[in-house]
Amino acid sequence: LYKPLMWKLWEEAGQINISVFNYLSKNDPARAFELTKSYLEDMNPIYGVSIDLDAPFVFPAENLTEVMIDLALQQDRDYALLGIADQLQNSYNELFPVFADIAIRLKDPALIEPLFDRLENPIFIYSYLKTAEALIAYGNPAINQRLREAQKQYKHLRQGEEGKALNQLLEAHDLK
Repeated sequence: LYKPLMWKLWEEAGQINISVFNYLSKNDPARAFELTKSYLEDMNPIYGVSIDLDAPFVFPAENLTEVMIDLALQQDRDYALLGIADQLQNSYNELFPVFADIAIRLKDPALIEPLFDRLENPIFIYSYLKTAEALIAYGNPAINQRLREAQKQYKHLRQGEEGKALNQLLEAHDLK
């Protein structure tokens, strides 16, 4: 009875939450994926519904962004990876950790360059540590060497409290 209304609210008004998404995607994953595609280009509109308003700084164990990405990976991995790569390069600092955690989980080679692009961009000062953590998670000596070289090359990775914290992270992983 309510399923057509749920689809209509999502399709026409962009109204979706994790419970409705889980229900609809189980019933028609292909249709849910088609609607999810627009969010892969810009996840910021759903960021607000991914948090608990009673505890806005605590993410639930399962959030809408991650669930949408998982569906996209199941339906069309290459398309999903392009969306994840774009979000790694361009998402707001508040949303970036979600995508960094996805990169850590997937360890897909297609996500390495977008992570380095973000690391090397001085406007993303508050995401350096999470970006470095994601790159270190690959456990690849060539990536680790490039991370060390990036810190030497880019002044913004050495300065201030963020630079000190990055040094500590690299030292903790024997990468200094």
